[in-house]
Amino acid sequence: MKRSSTQAKELEVVFKKFDANGDRKISMSELGSIMRSLGHNASEEELGKMMREADLDGDGFIDLNEFIEMNTKGVESTDEMEDLRNAFMVFDVDKNGVISVEELHRVLGKLGERSSIDDCKRMIRGVDSDGDGQINFDEFLVMMKHSALKA
Repeated sequence: MKRSSTQAKELEVVFKKFDANGDRKISMSELGSIMRSLGHNASEEELGKMMREADLDGDGFIDLNEFIEMNTKGVESTDEMEDLRNAFMVFDVDKNGVISVEELHRVLGKLGERSSIDDCKRMIRGVDSDGDGQINFDEFLVMMKHSALKA
C-alpha cells in the first residue's frame, strides 16, 4: 500500500509513543508493552517471531522505517483495504468517522470478546496517535496490523 504522508506522520507519533526510552528503536520489551496495550499478552516466543519479521536490518530492534513497513505491508490489495474499511464501519456505530471507547466496548461484546471499558481505553490509548481518545481509520489499521501479527 502506498503510504500517505499523513499516515507516515501518524505512524511516527505512534512509534514515539511506544519507544518508551526515547532511543528511536523499539526493543522486545517495548514490543511486549505495545501488545499488552492492545490487549494481547504475547508470549516470549510470539514476541521473538514478531521481532524477527519486523527487524529488517537484524539489529535486534525495530526502527521507525521498519515500524512503518510493518504497519503498511500486507494491506496492499484493494480488497483487503475494503475489508478493513468495512470492519472499521462495523465498529463506528454512529458513523462519525471515529471509534469511541463505548463503540469498541459494545462491538467487542457483541463479538463475544470479554473486555472492560478500561481494557477498551487501554487498546485505544495504544494506537491513539492524535490523542483524541478515539480511533480514526489510520489508527484502526495500526491496531488491526498488530492483531494480525499476533495471530
